[in-house]
Amino acid sequence: MNKKKLLSLLLLLTMCLTTVFGGSLSSFAADSASGIKFAGDMKIGERAKGYMEYQGIQRMFEYYIPSSYDGKRMPLMFTIPGSGHNSTMQLDEISNLESLAEEKGFILIASNVVTWLPKDYEDWVDSAGKPIYADRFMPVPDGYTGPMGNYYEVNGQWGAYVNGSAGYTSNSTHPIVNTVTGAKSVSNWIQAVTLGTERLAGVGIDDEGYFCALIDQFIDQGLVDKNRVFASGLSQGAFMSLRLAALHADIFAGAGIVSGELTQSVIKQVTEDTPKDLVKLVFFHGNKDAVVPSGKLQGGYYSRTVGPHPWSAVSDNFLTLNETIEWFLDREGLVMDNPEGVPLPHKDVMVKDYNSNVEYPDPTSITRYEYIDGAAIVYWVHEGGHTWPGGTQYASLATVGQLSMQANASELMWEDLKVELLSETPSASVKKLSGNKNELTVNVTKVYDNGKRDVVTETYTINNNAADIYKVDDYKVYVDSKGNTQVRDCYIVE
Repeated sequence: MNKKKLLSLLLLLTMCLTTVFGGSLSSFAADSASGIKFAGDMKIGERAKGYMEYQGIQRMFEYYIPSSYDGKRMPLMFTIPGSGHNSTMQLDEISNLESLAEEKGFILIASNVVTWLPKDYEDWVDSAGKPIYADRFMPVPDGYTGPMGNYYEVNGQWGAYVNGSAGYTSNSTHPIVNTVTGAKSVSNWIQAVTLGTERLAGVGIDDEGYFCALIDQFIDQGLVDKNRVFASGLSQGAFMSLRLAALHADIFAGAGIVSGELTQSVIKQVTEDTPKDLVKLVFFHGNKDAVVPSGKLQGGYYSRTVGPHPWSAVSDNFLTLNETIEWFLDREGLVMDNPEGVPLPHKDVMVKDYNSNVEYPDPTSITRYEYIDGAAIVYWVHEGGHTWPGGTQYASLATVGQLSMQANASELMWEDLKVELLSETPSASVKKLSGNKNELTVNVTKVYDNGKRDVVTETYTINNNAADIYKVDDYKVYVDSKGNTQVRDCYIVE
């Protein structure tokens, strides 16, 4: 048996023993220095919750690591729910990204944001009698006492807070009722998504910084490939994803945007020092989306109108979808073209009415536009509303418009955004030190299909004539060196 096969068998045996005697990787879960804490051991192949302290607050997120995880870094999809939704709703009802993560082999994170609730929050119900906070708000971990008092976690309310008896307005179509007092009121969404912070009882919560810090933790722990990090979201989650793409292009390789546009407020925060790497963008937008009117797409189907929702009054801050694409392309020195639309094959499928559960033929159709060799892609949903294609009709037609089942946005998004690792090439060099010691430098050069190139390096002090396996990032590299500083053999151990 040659030495490469022998080394591979030894490593495989080690992995098998790890699986038998504790495949949950509890050592990672116990690493309090990482800033991440898990509900039990870190789970592989099942969704679980995790926590990270940021700004002195215990933040909660849900994550999924596919069962194919073998210790090597994986791509990451960071998905951000829309207003009023939490991580569970985003994963189960909106995107269905979890099954895709298992199938395609990427790590999935959905994080919640911080919202203060009125003390009698359990007494509030919507116009249908359903508890307004049911299944949406989660308590912070038991025993937590932070500087901001008794807060709860909820997803999607970027810049929103619920302020007990005050802070409500009358410009929403969704009244809520306190079943004890009989008081009627409505939610007051504060549009601070463009600021990247939540205005929570007068205290700024830095969601943008928290998201980036959370991703860094997963990278630092050897779970995520830093060159294959993507954001996605619906509505306010889409706005936040665009903010991350605009201001943190060094972190995000791409973003999937469902019913979202760039804002002037974000653009004003771009400086000469803002990273300007190319971020691939994939958009899904309905031409009948009255919540976030799309403006006029190049090639044109829909002119901007003012929708029925309160934030439509400040829509001048929004760029049109066309302007959003042009801004990102222009930043990279690319001139926006006028691509030919390609209709997706029509499917004879049914959709279910939100109120009656009665099924009816899907009235939508989808056209795909590809700009500058795929730097930006738009899926224009004819007759579509403020929904995630292939998801669920999560609210009534009067509220969010029509769901399209003509395509699965999650699948299309991933196929268009994904970055493939083309090659991993090891190399080594030896520098003579005093006595019988040498300095060994081991590199692994990674090349991706989007043109990016990354080199990971580790340096070791070794004896002359050393032959061993050396850890370089998540690689194990065998190096055999001669005493005169020559490298005899160097390869990645599978």
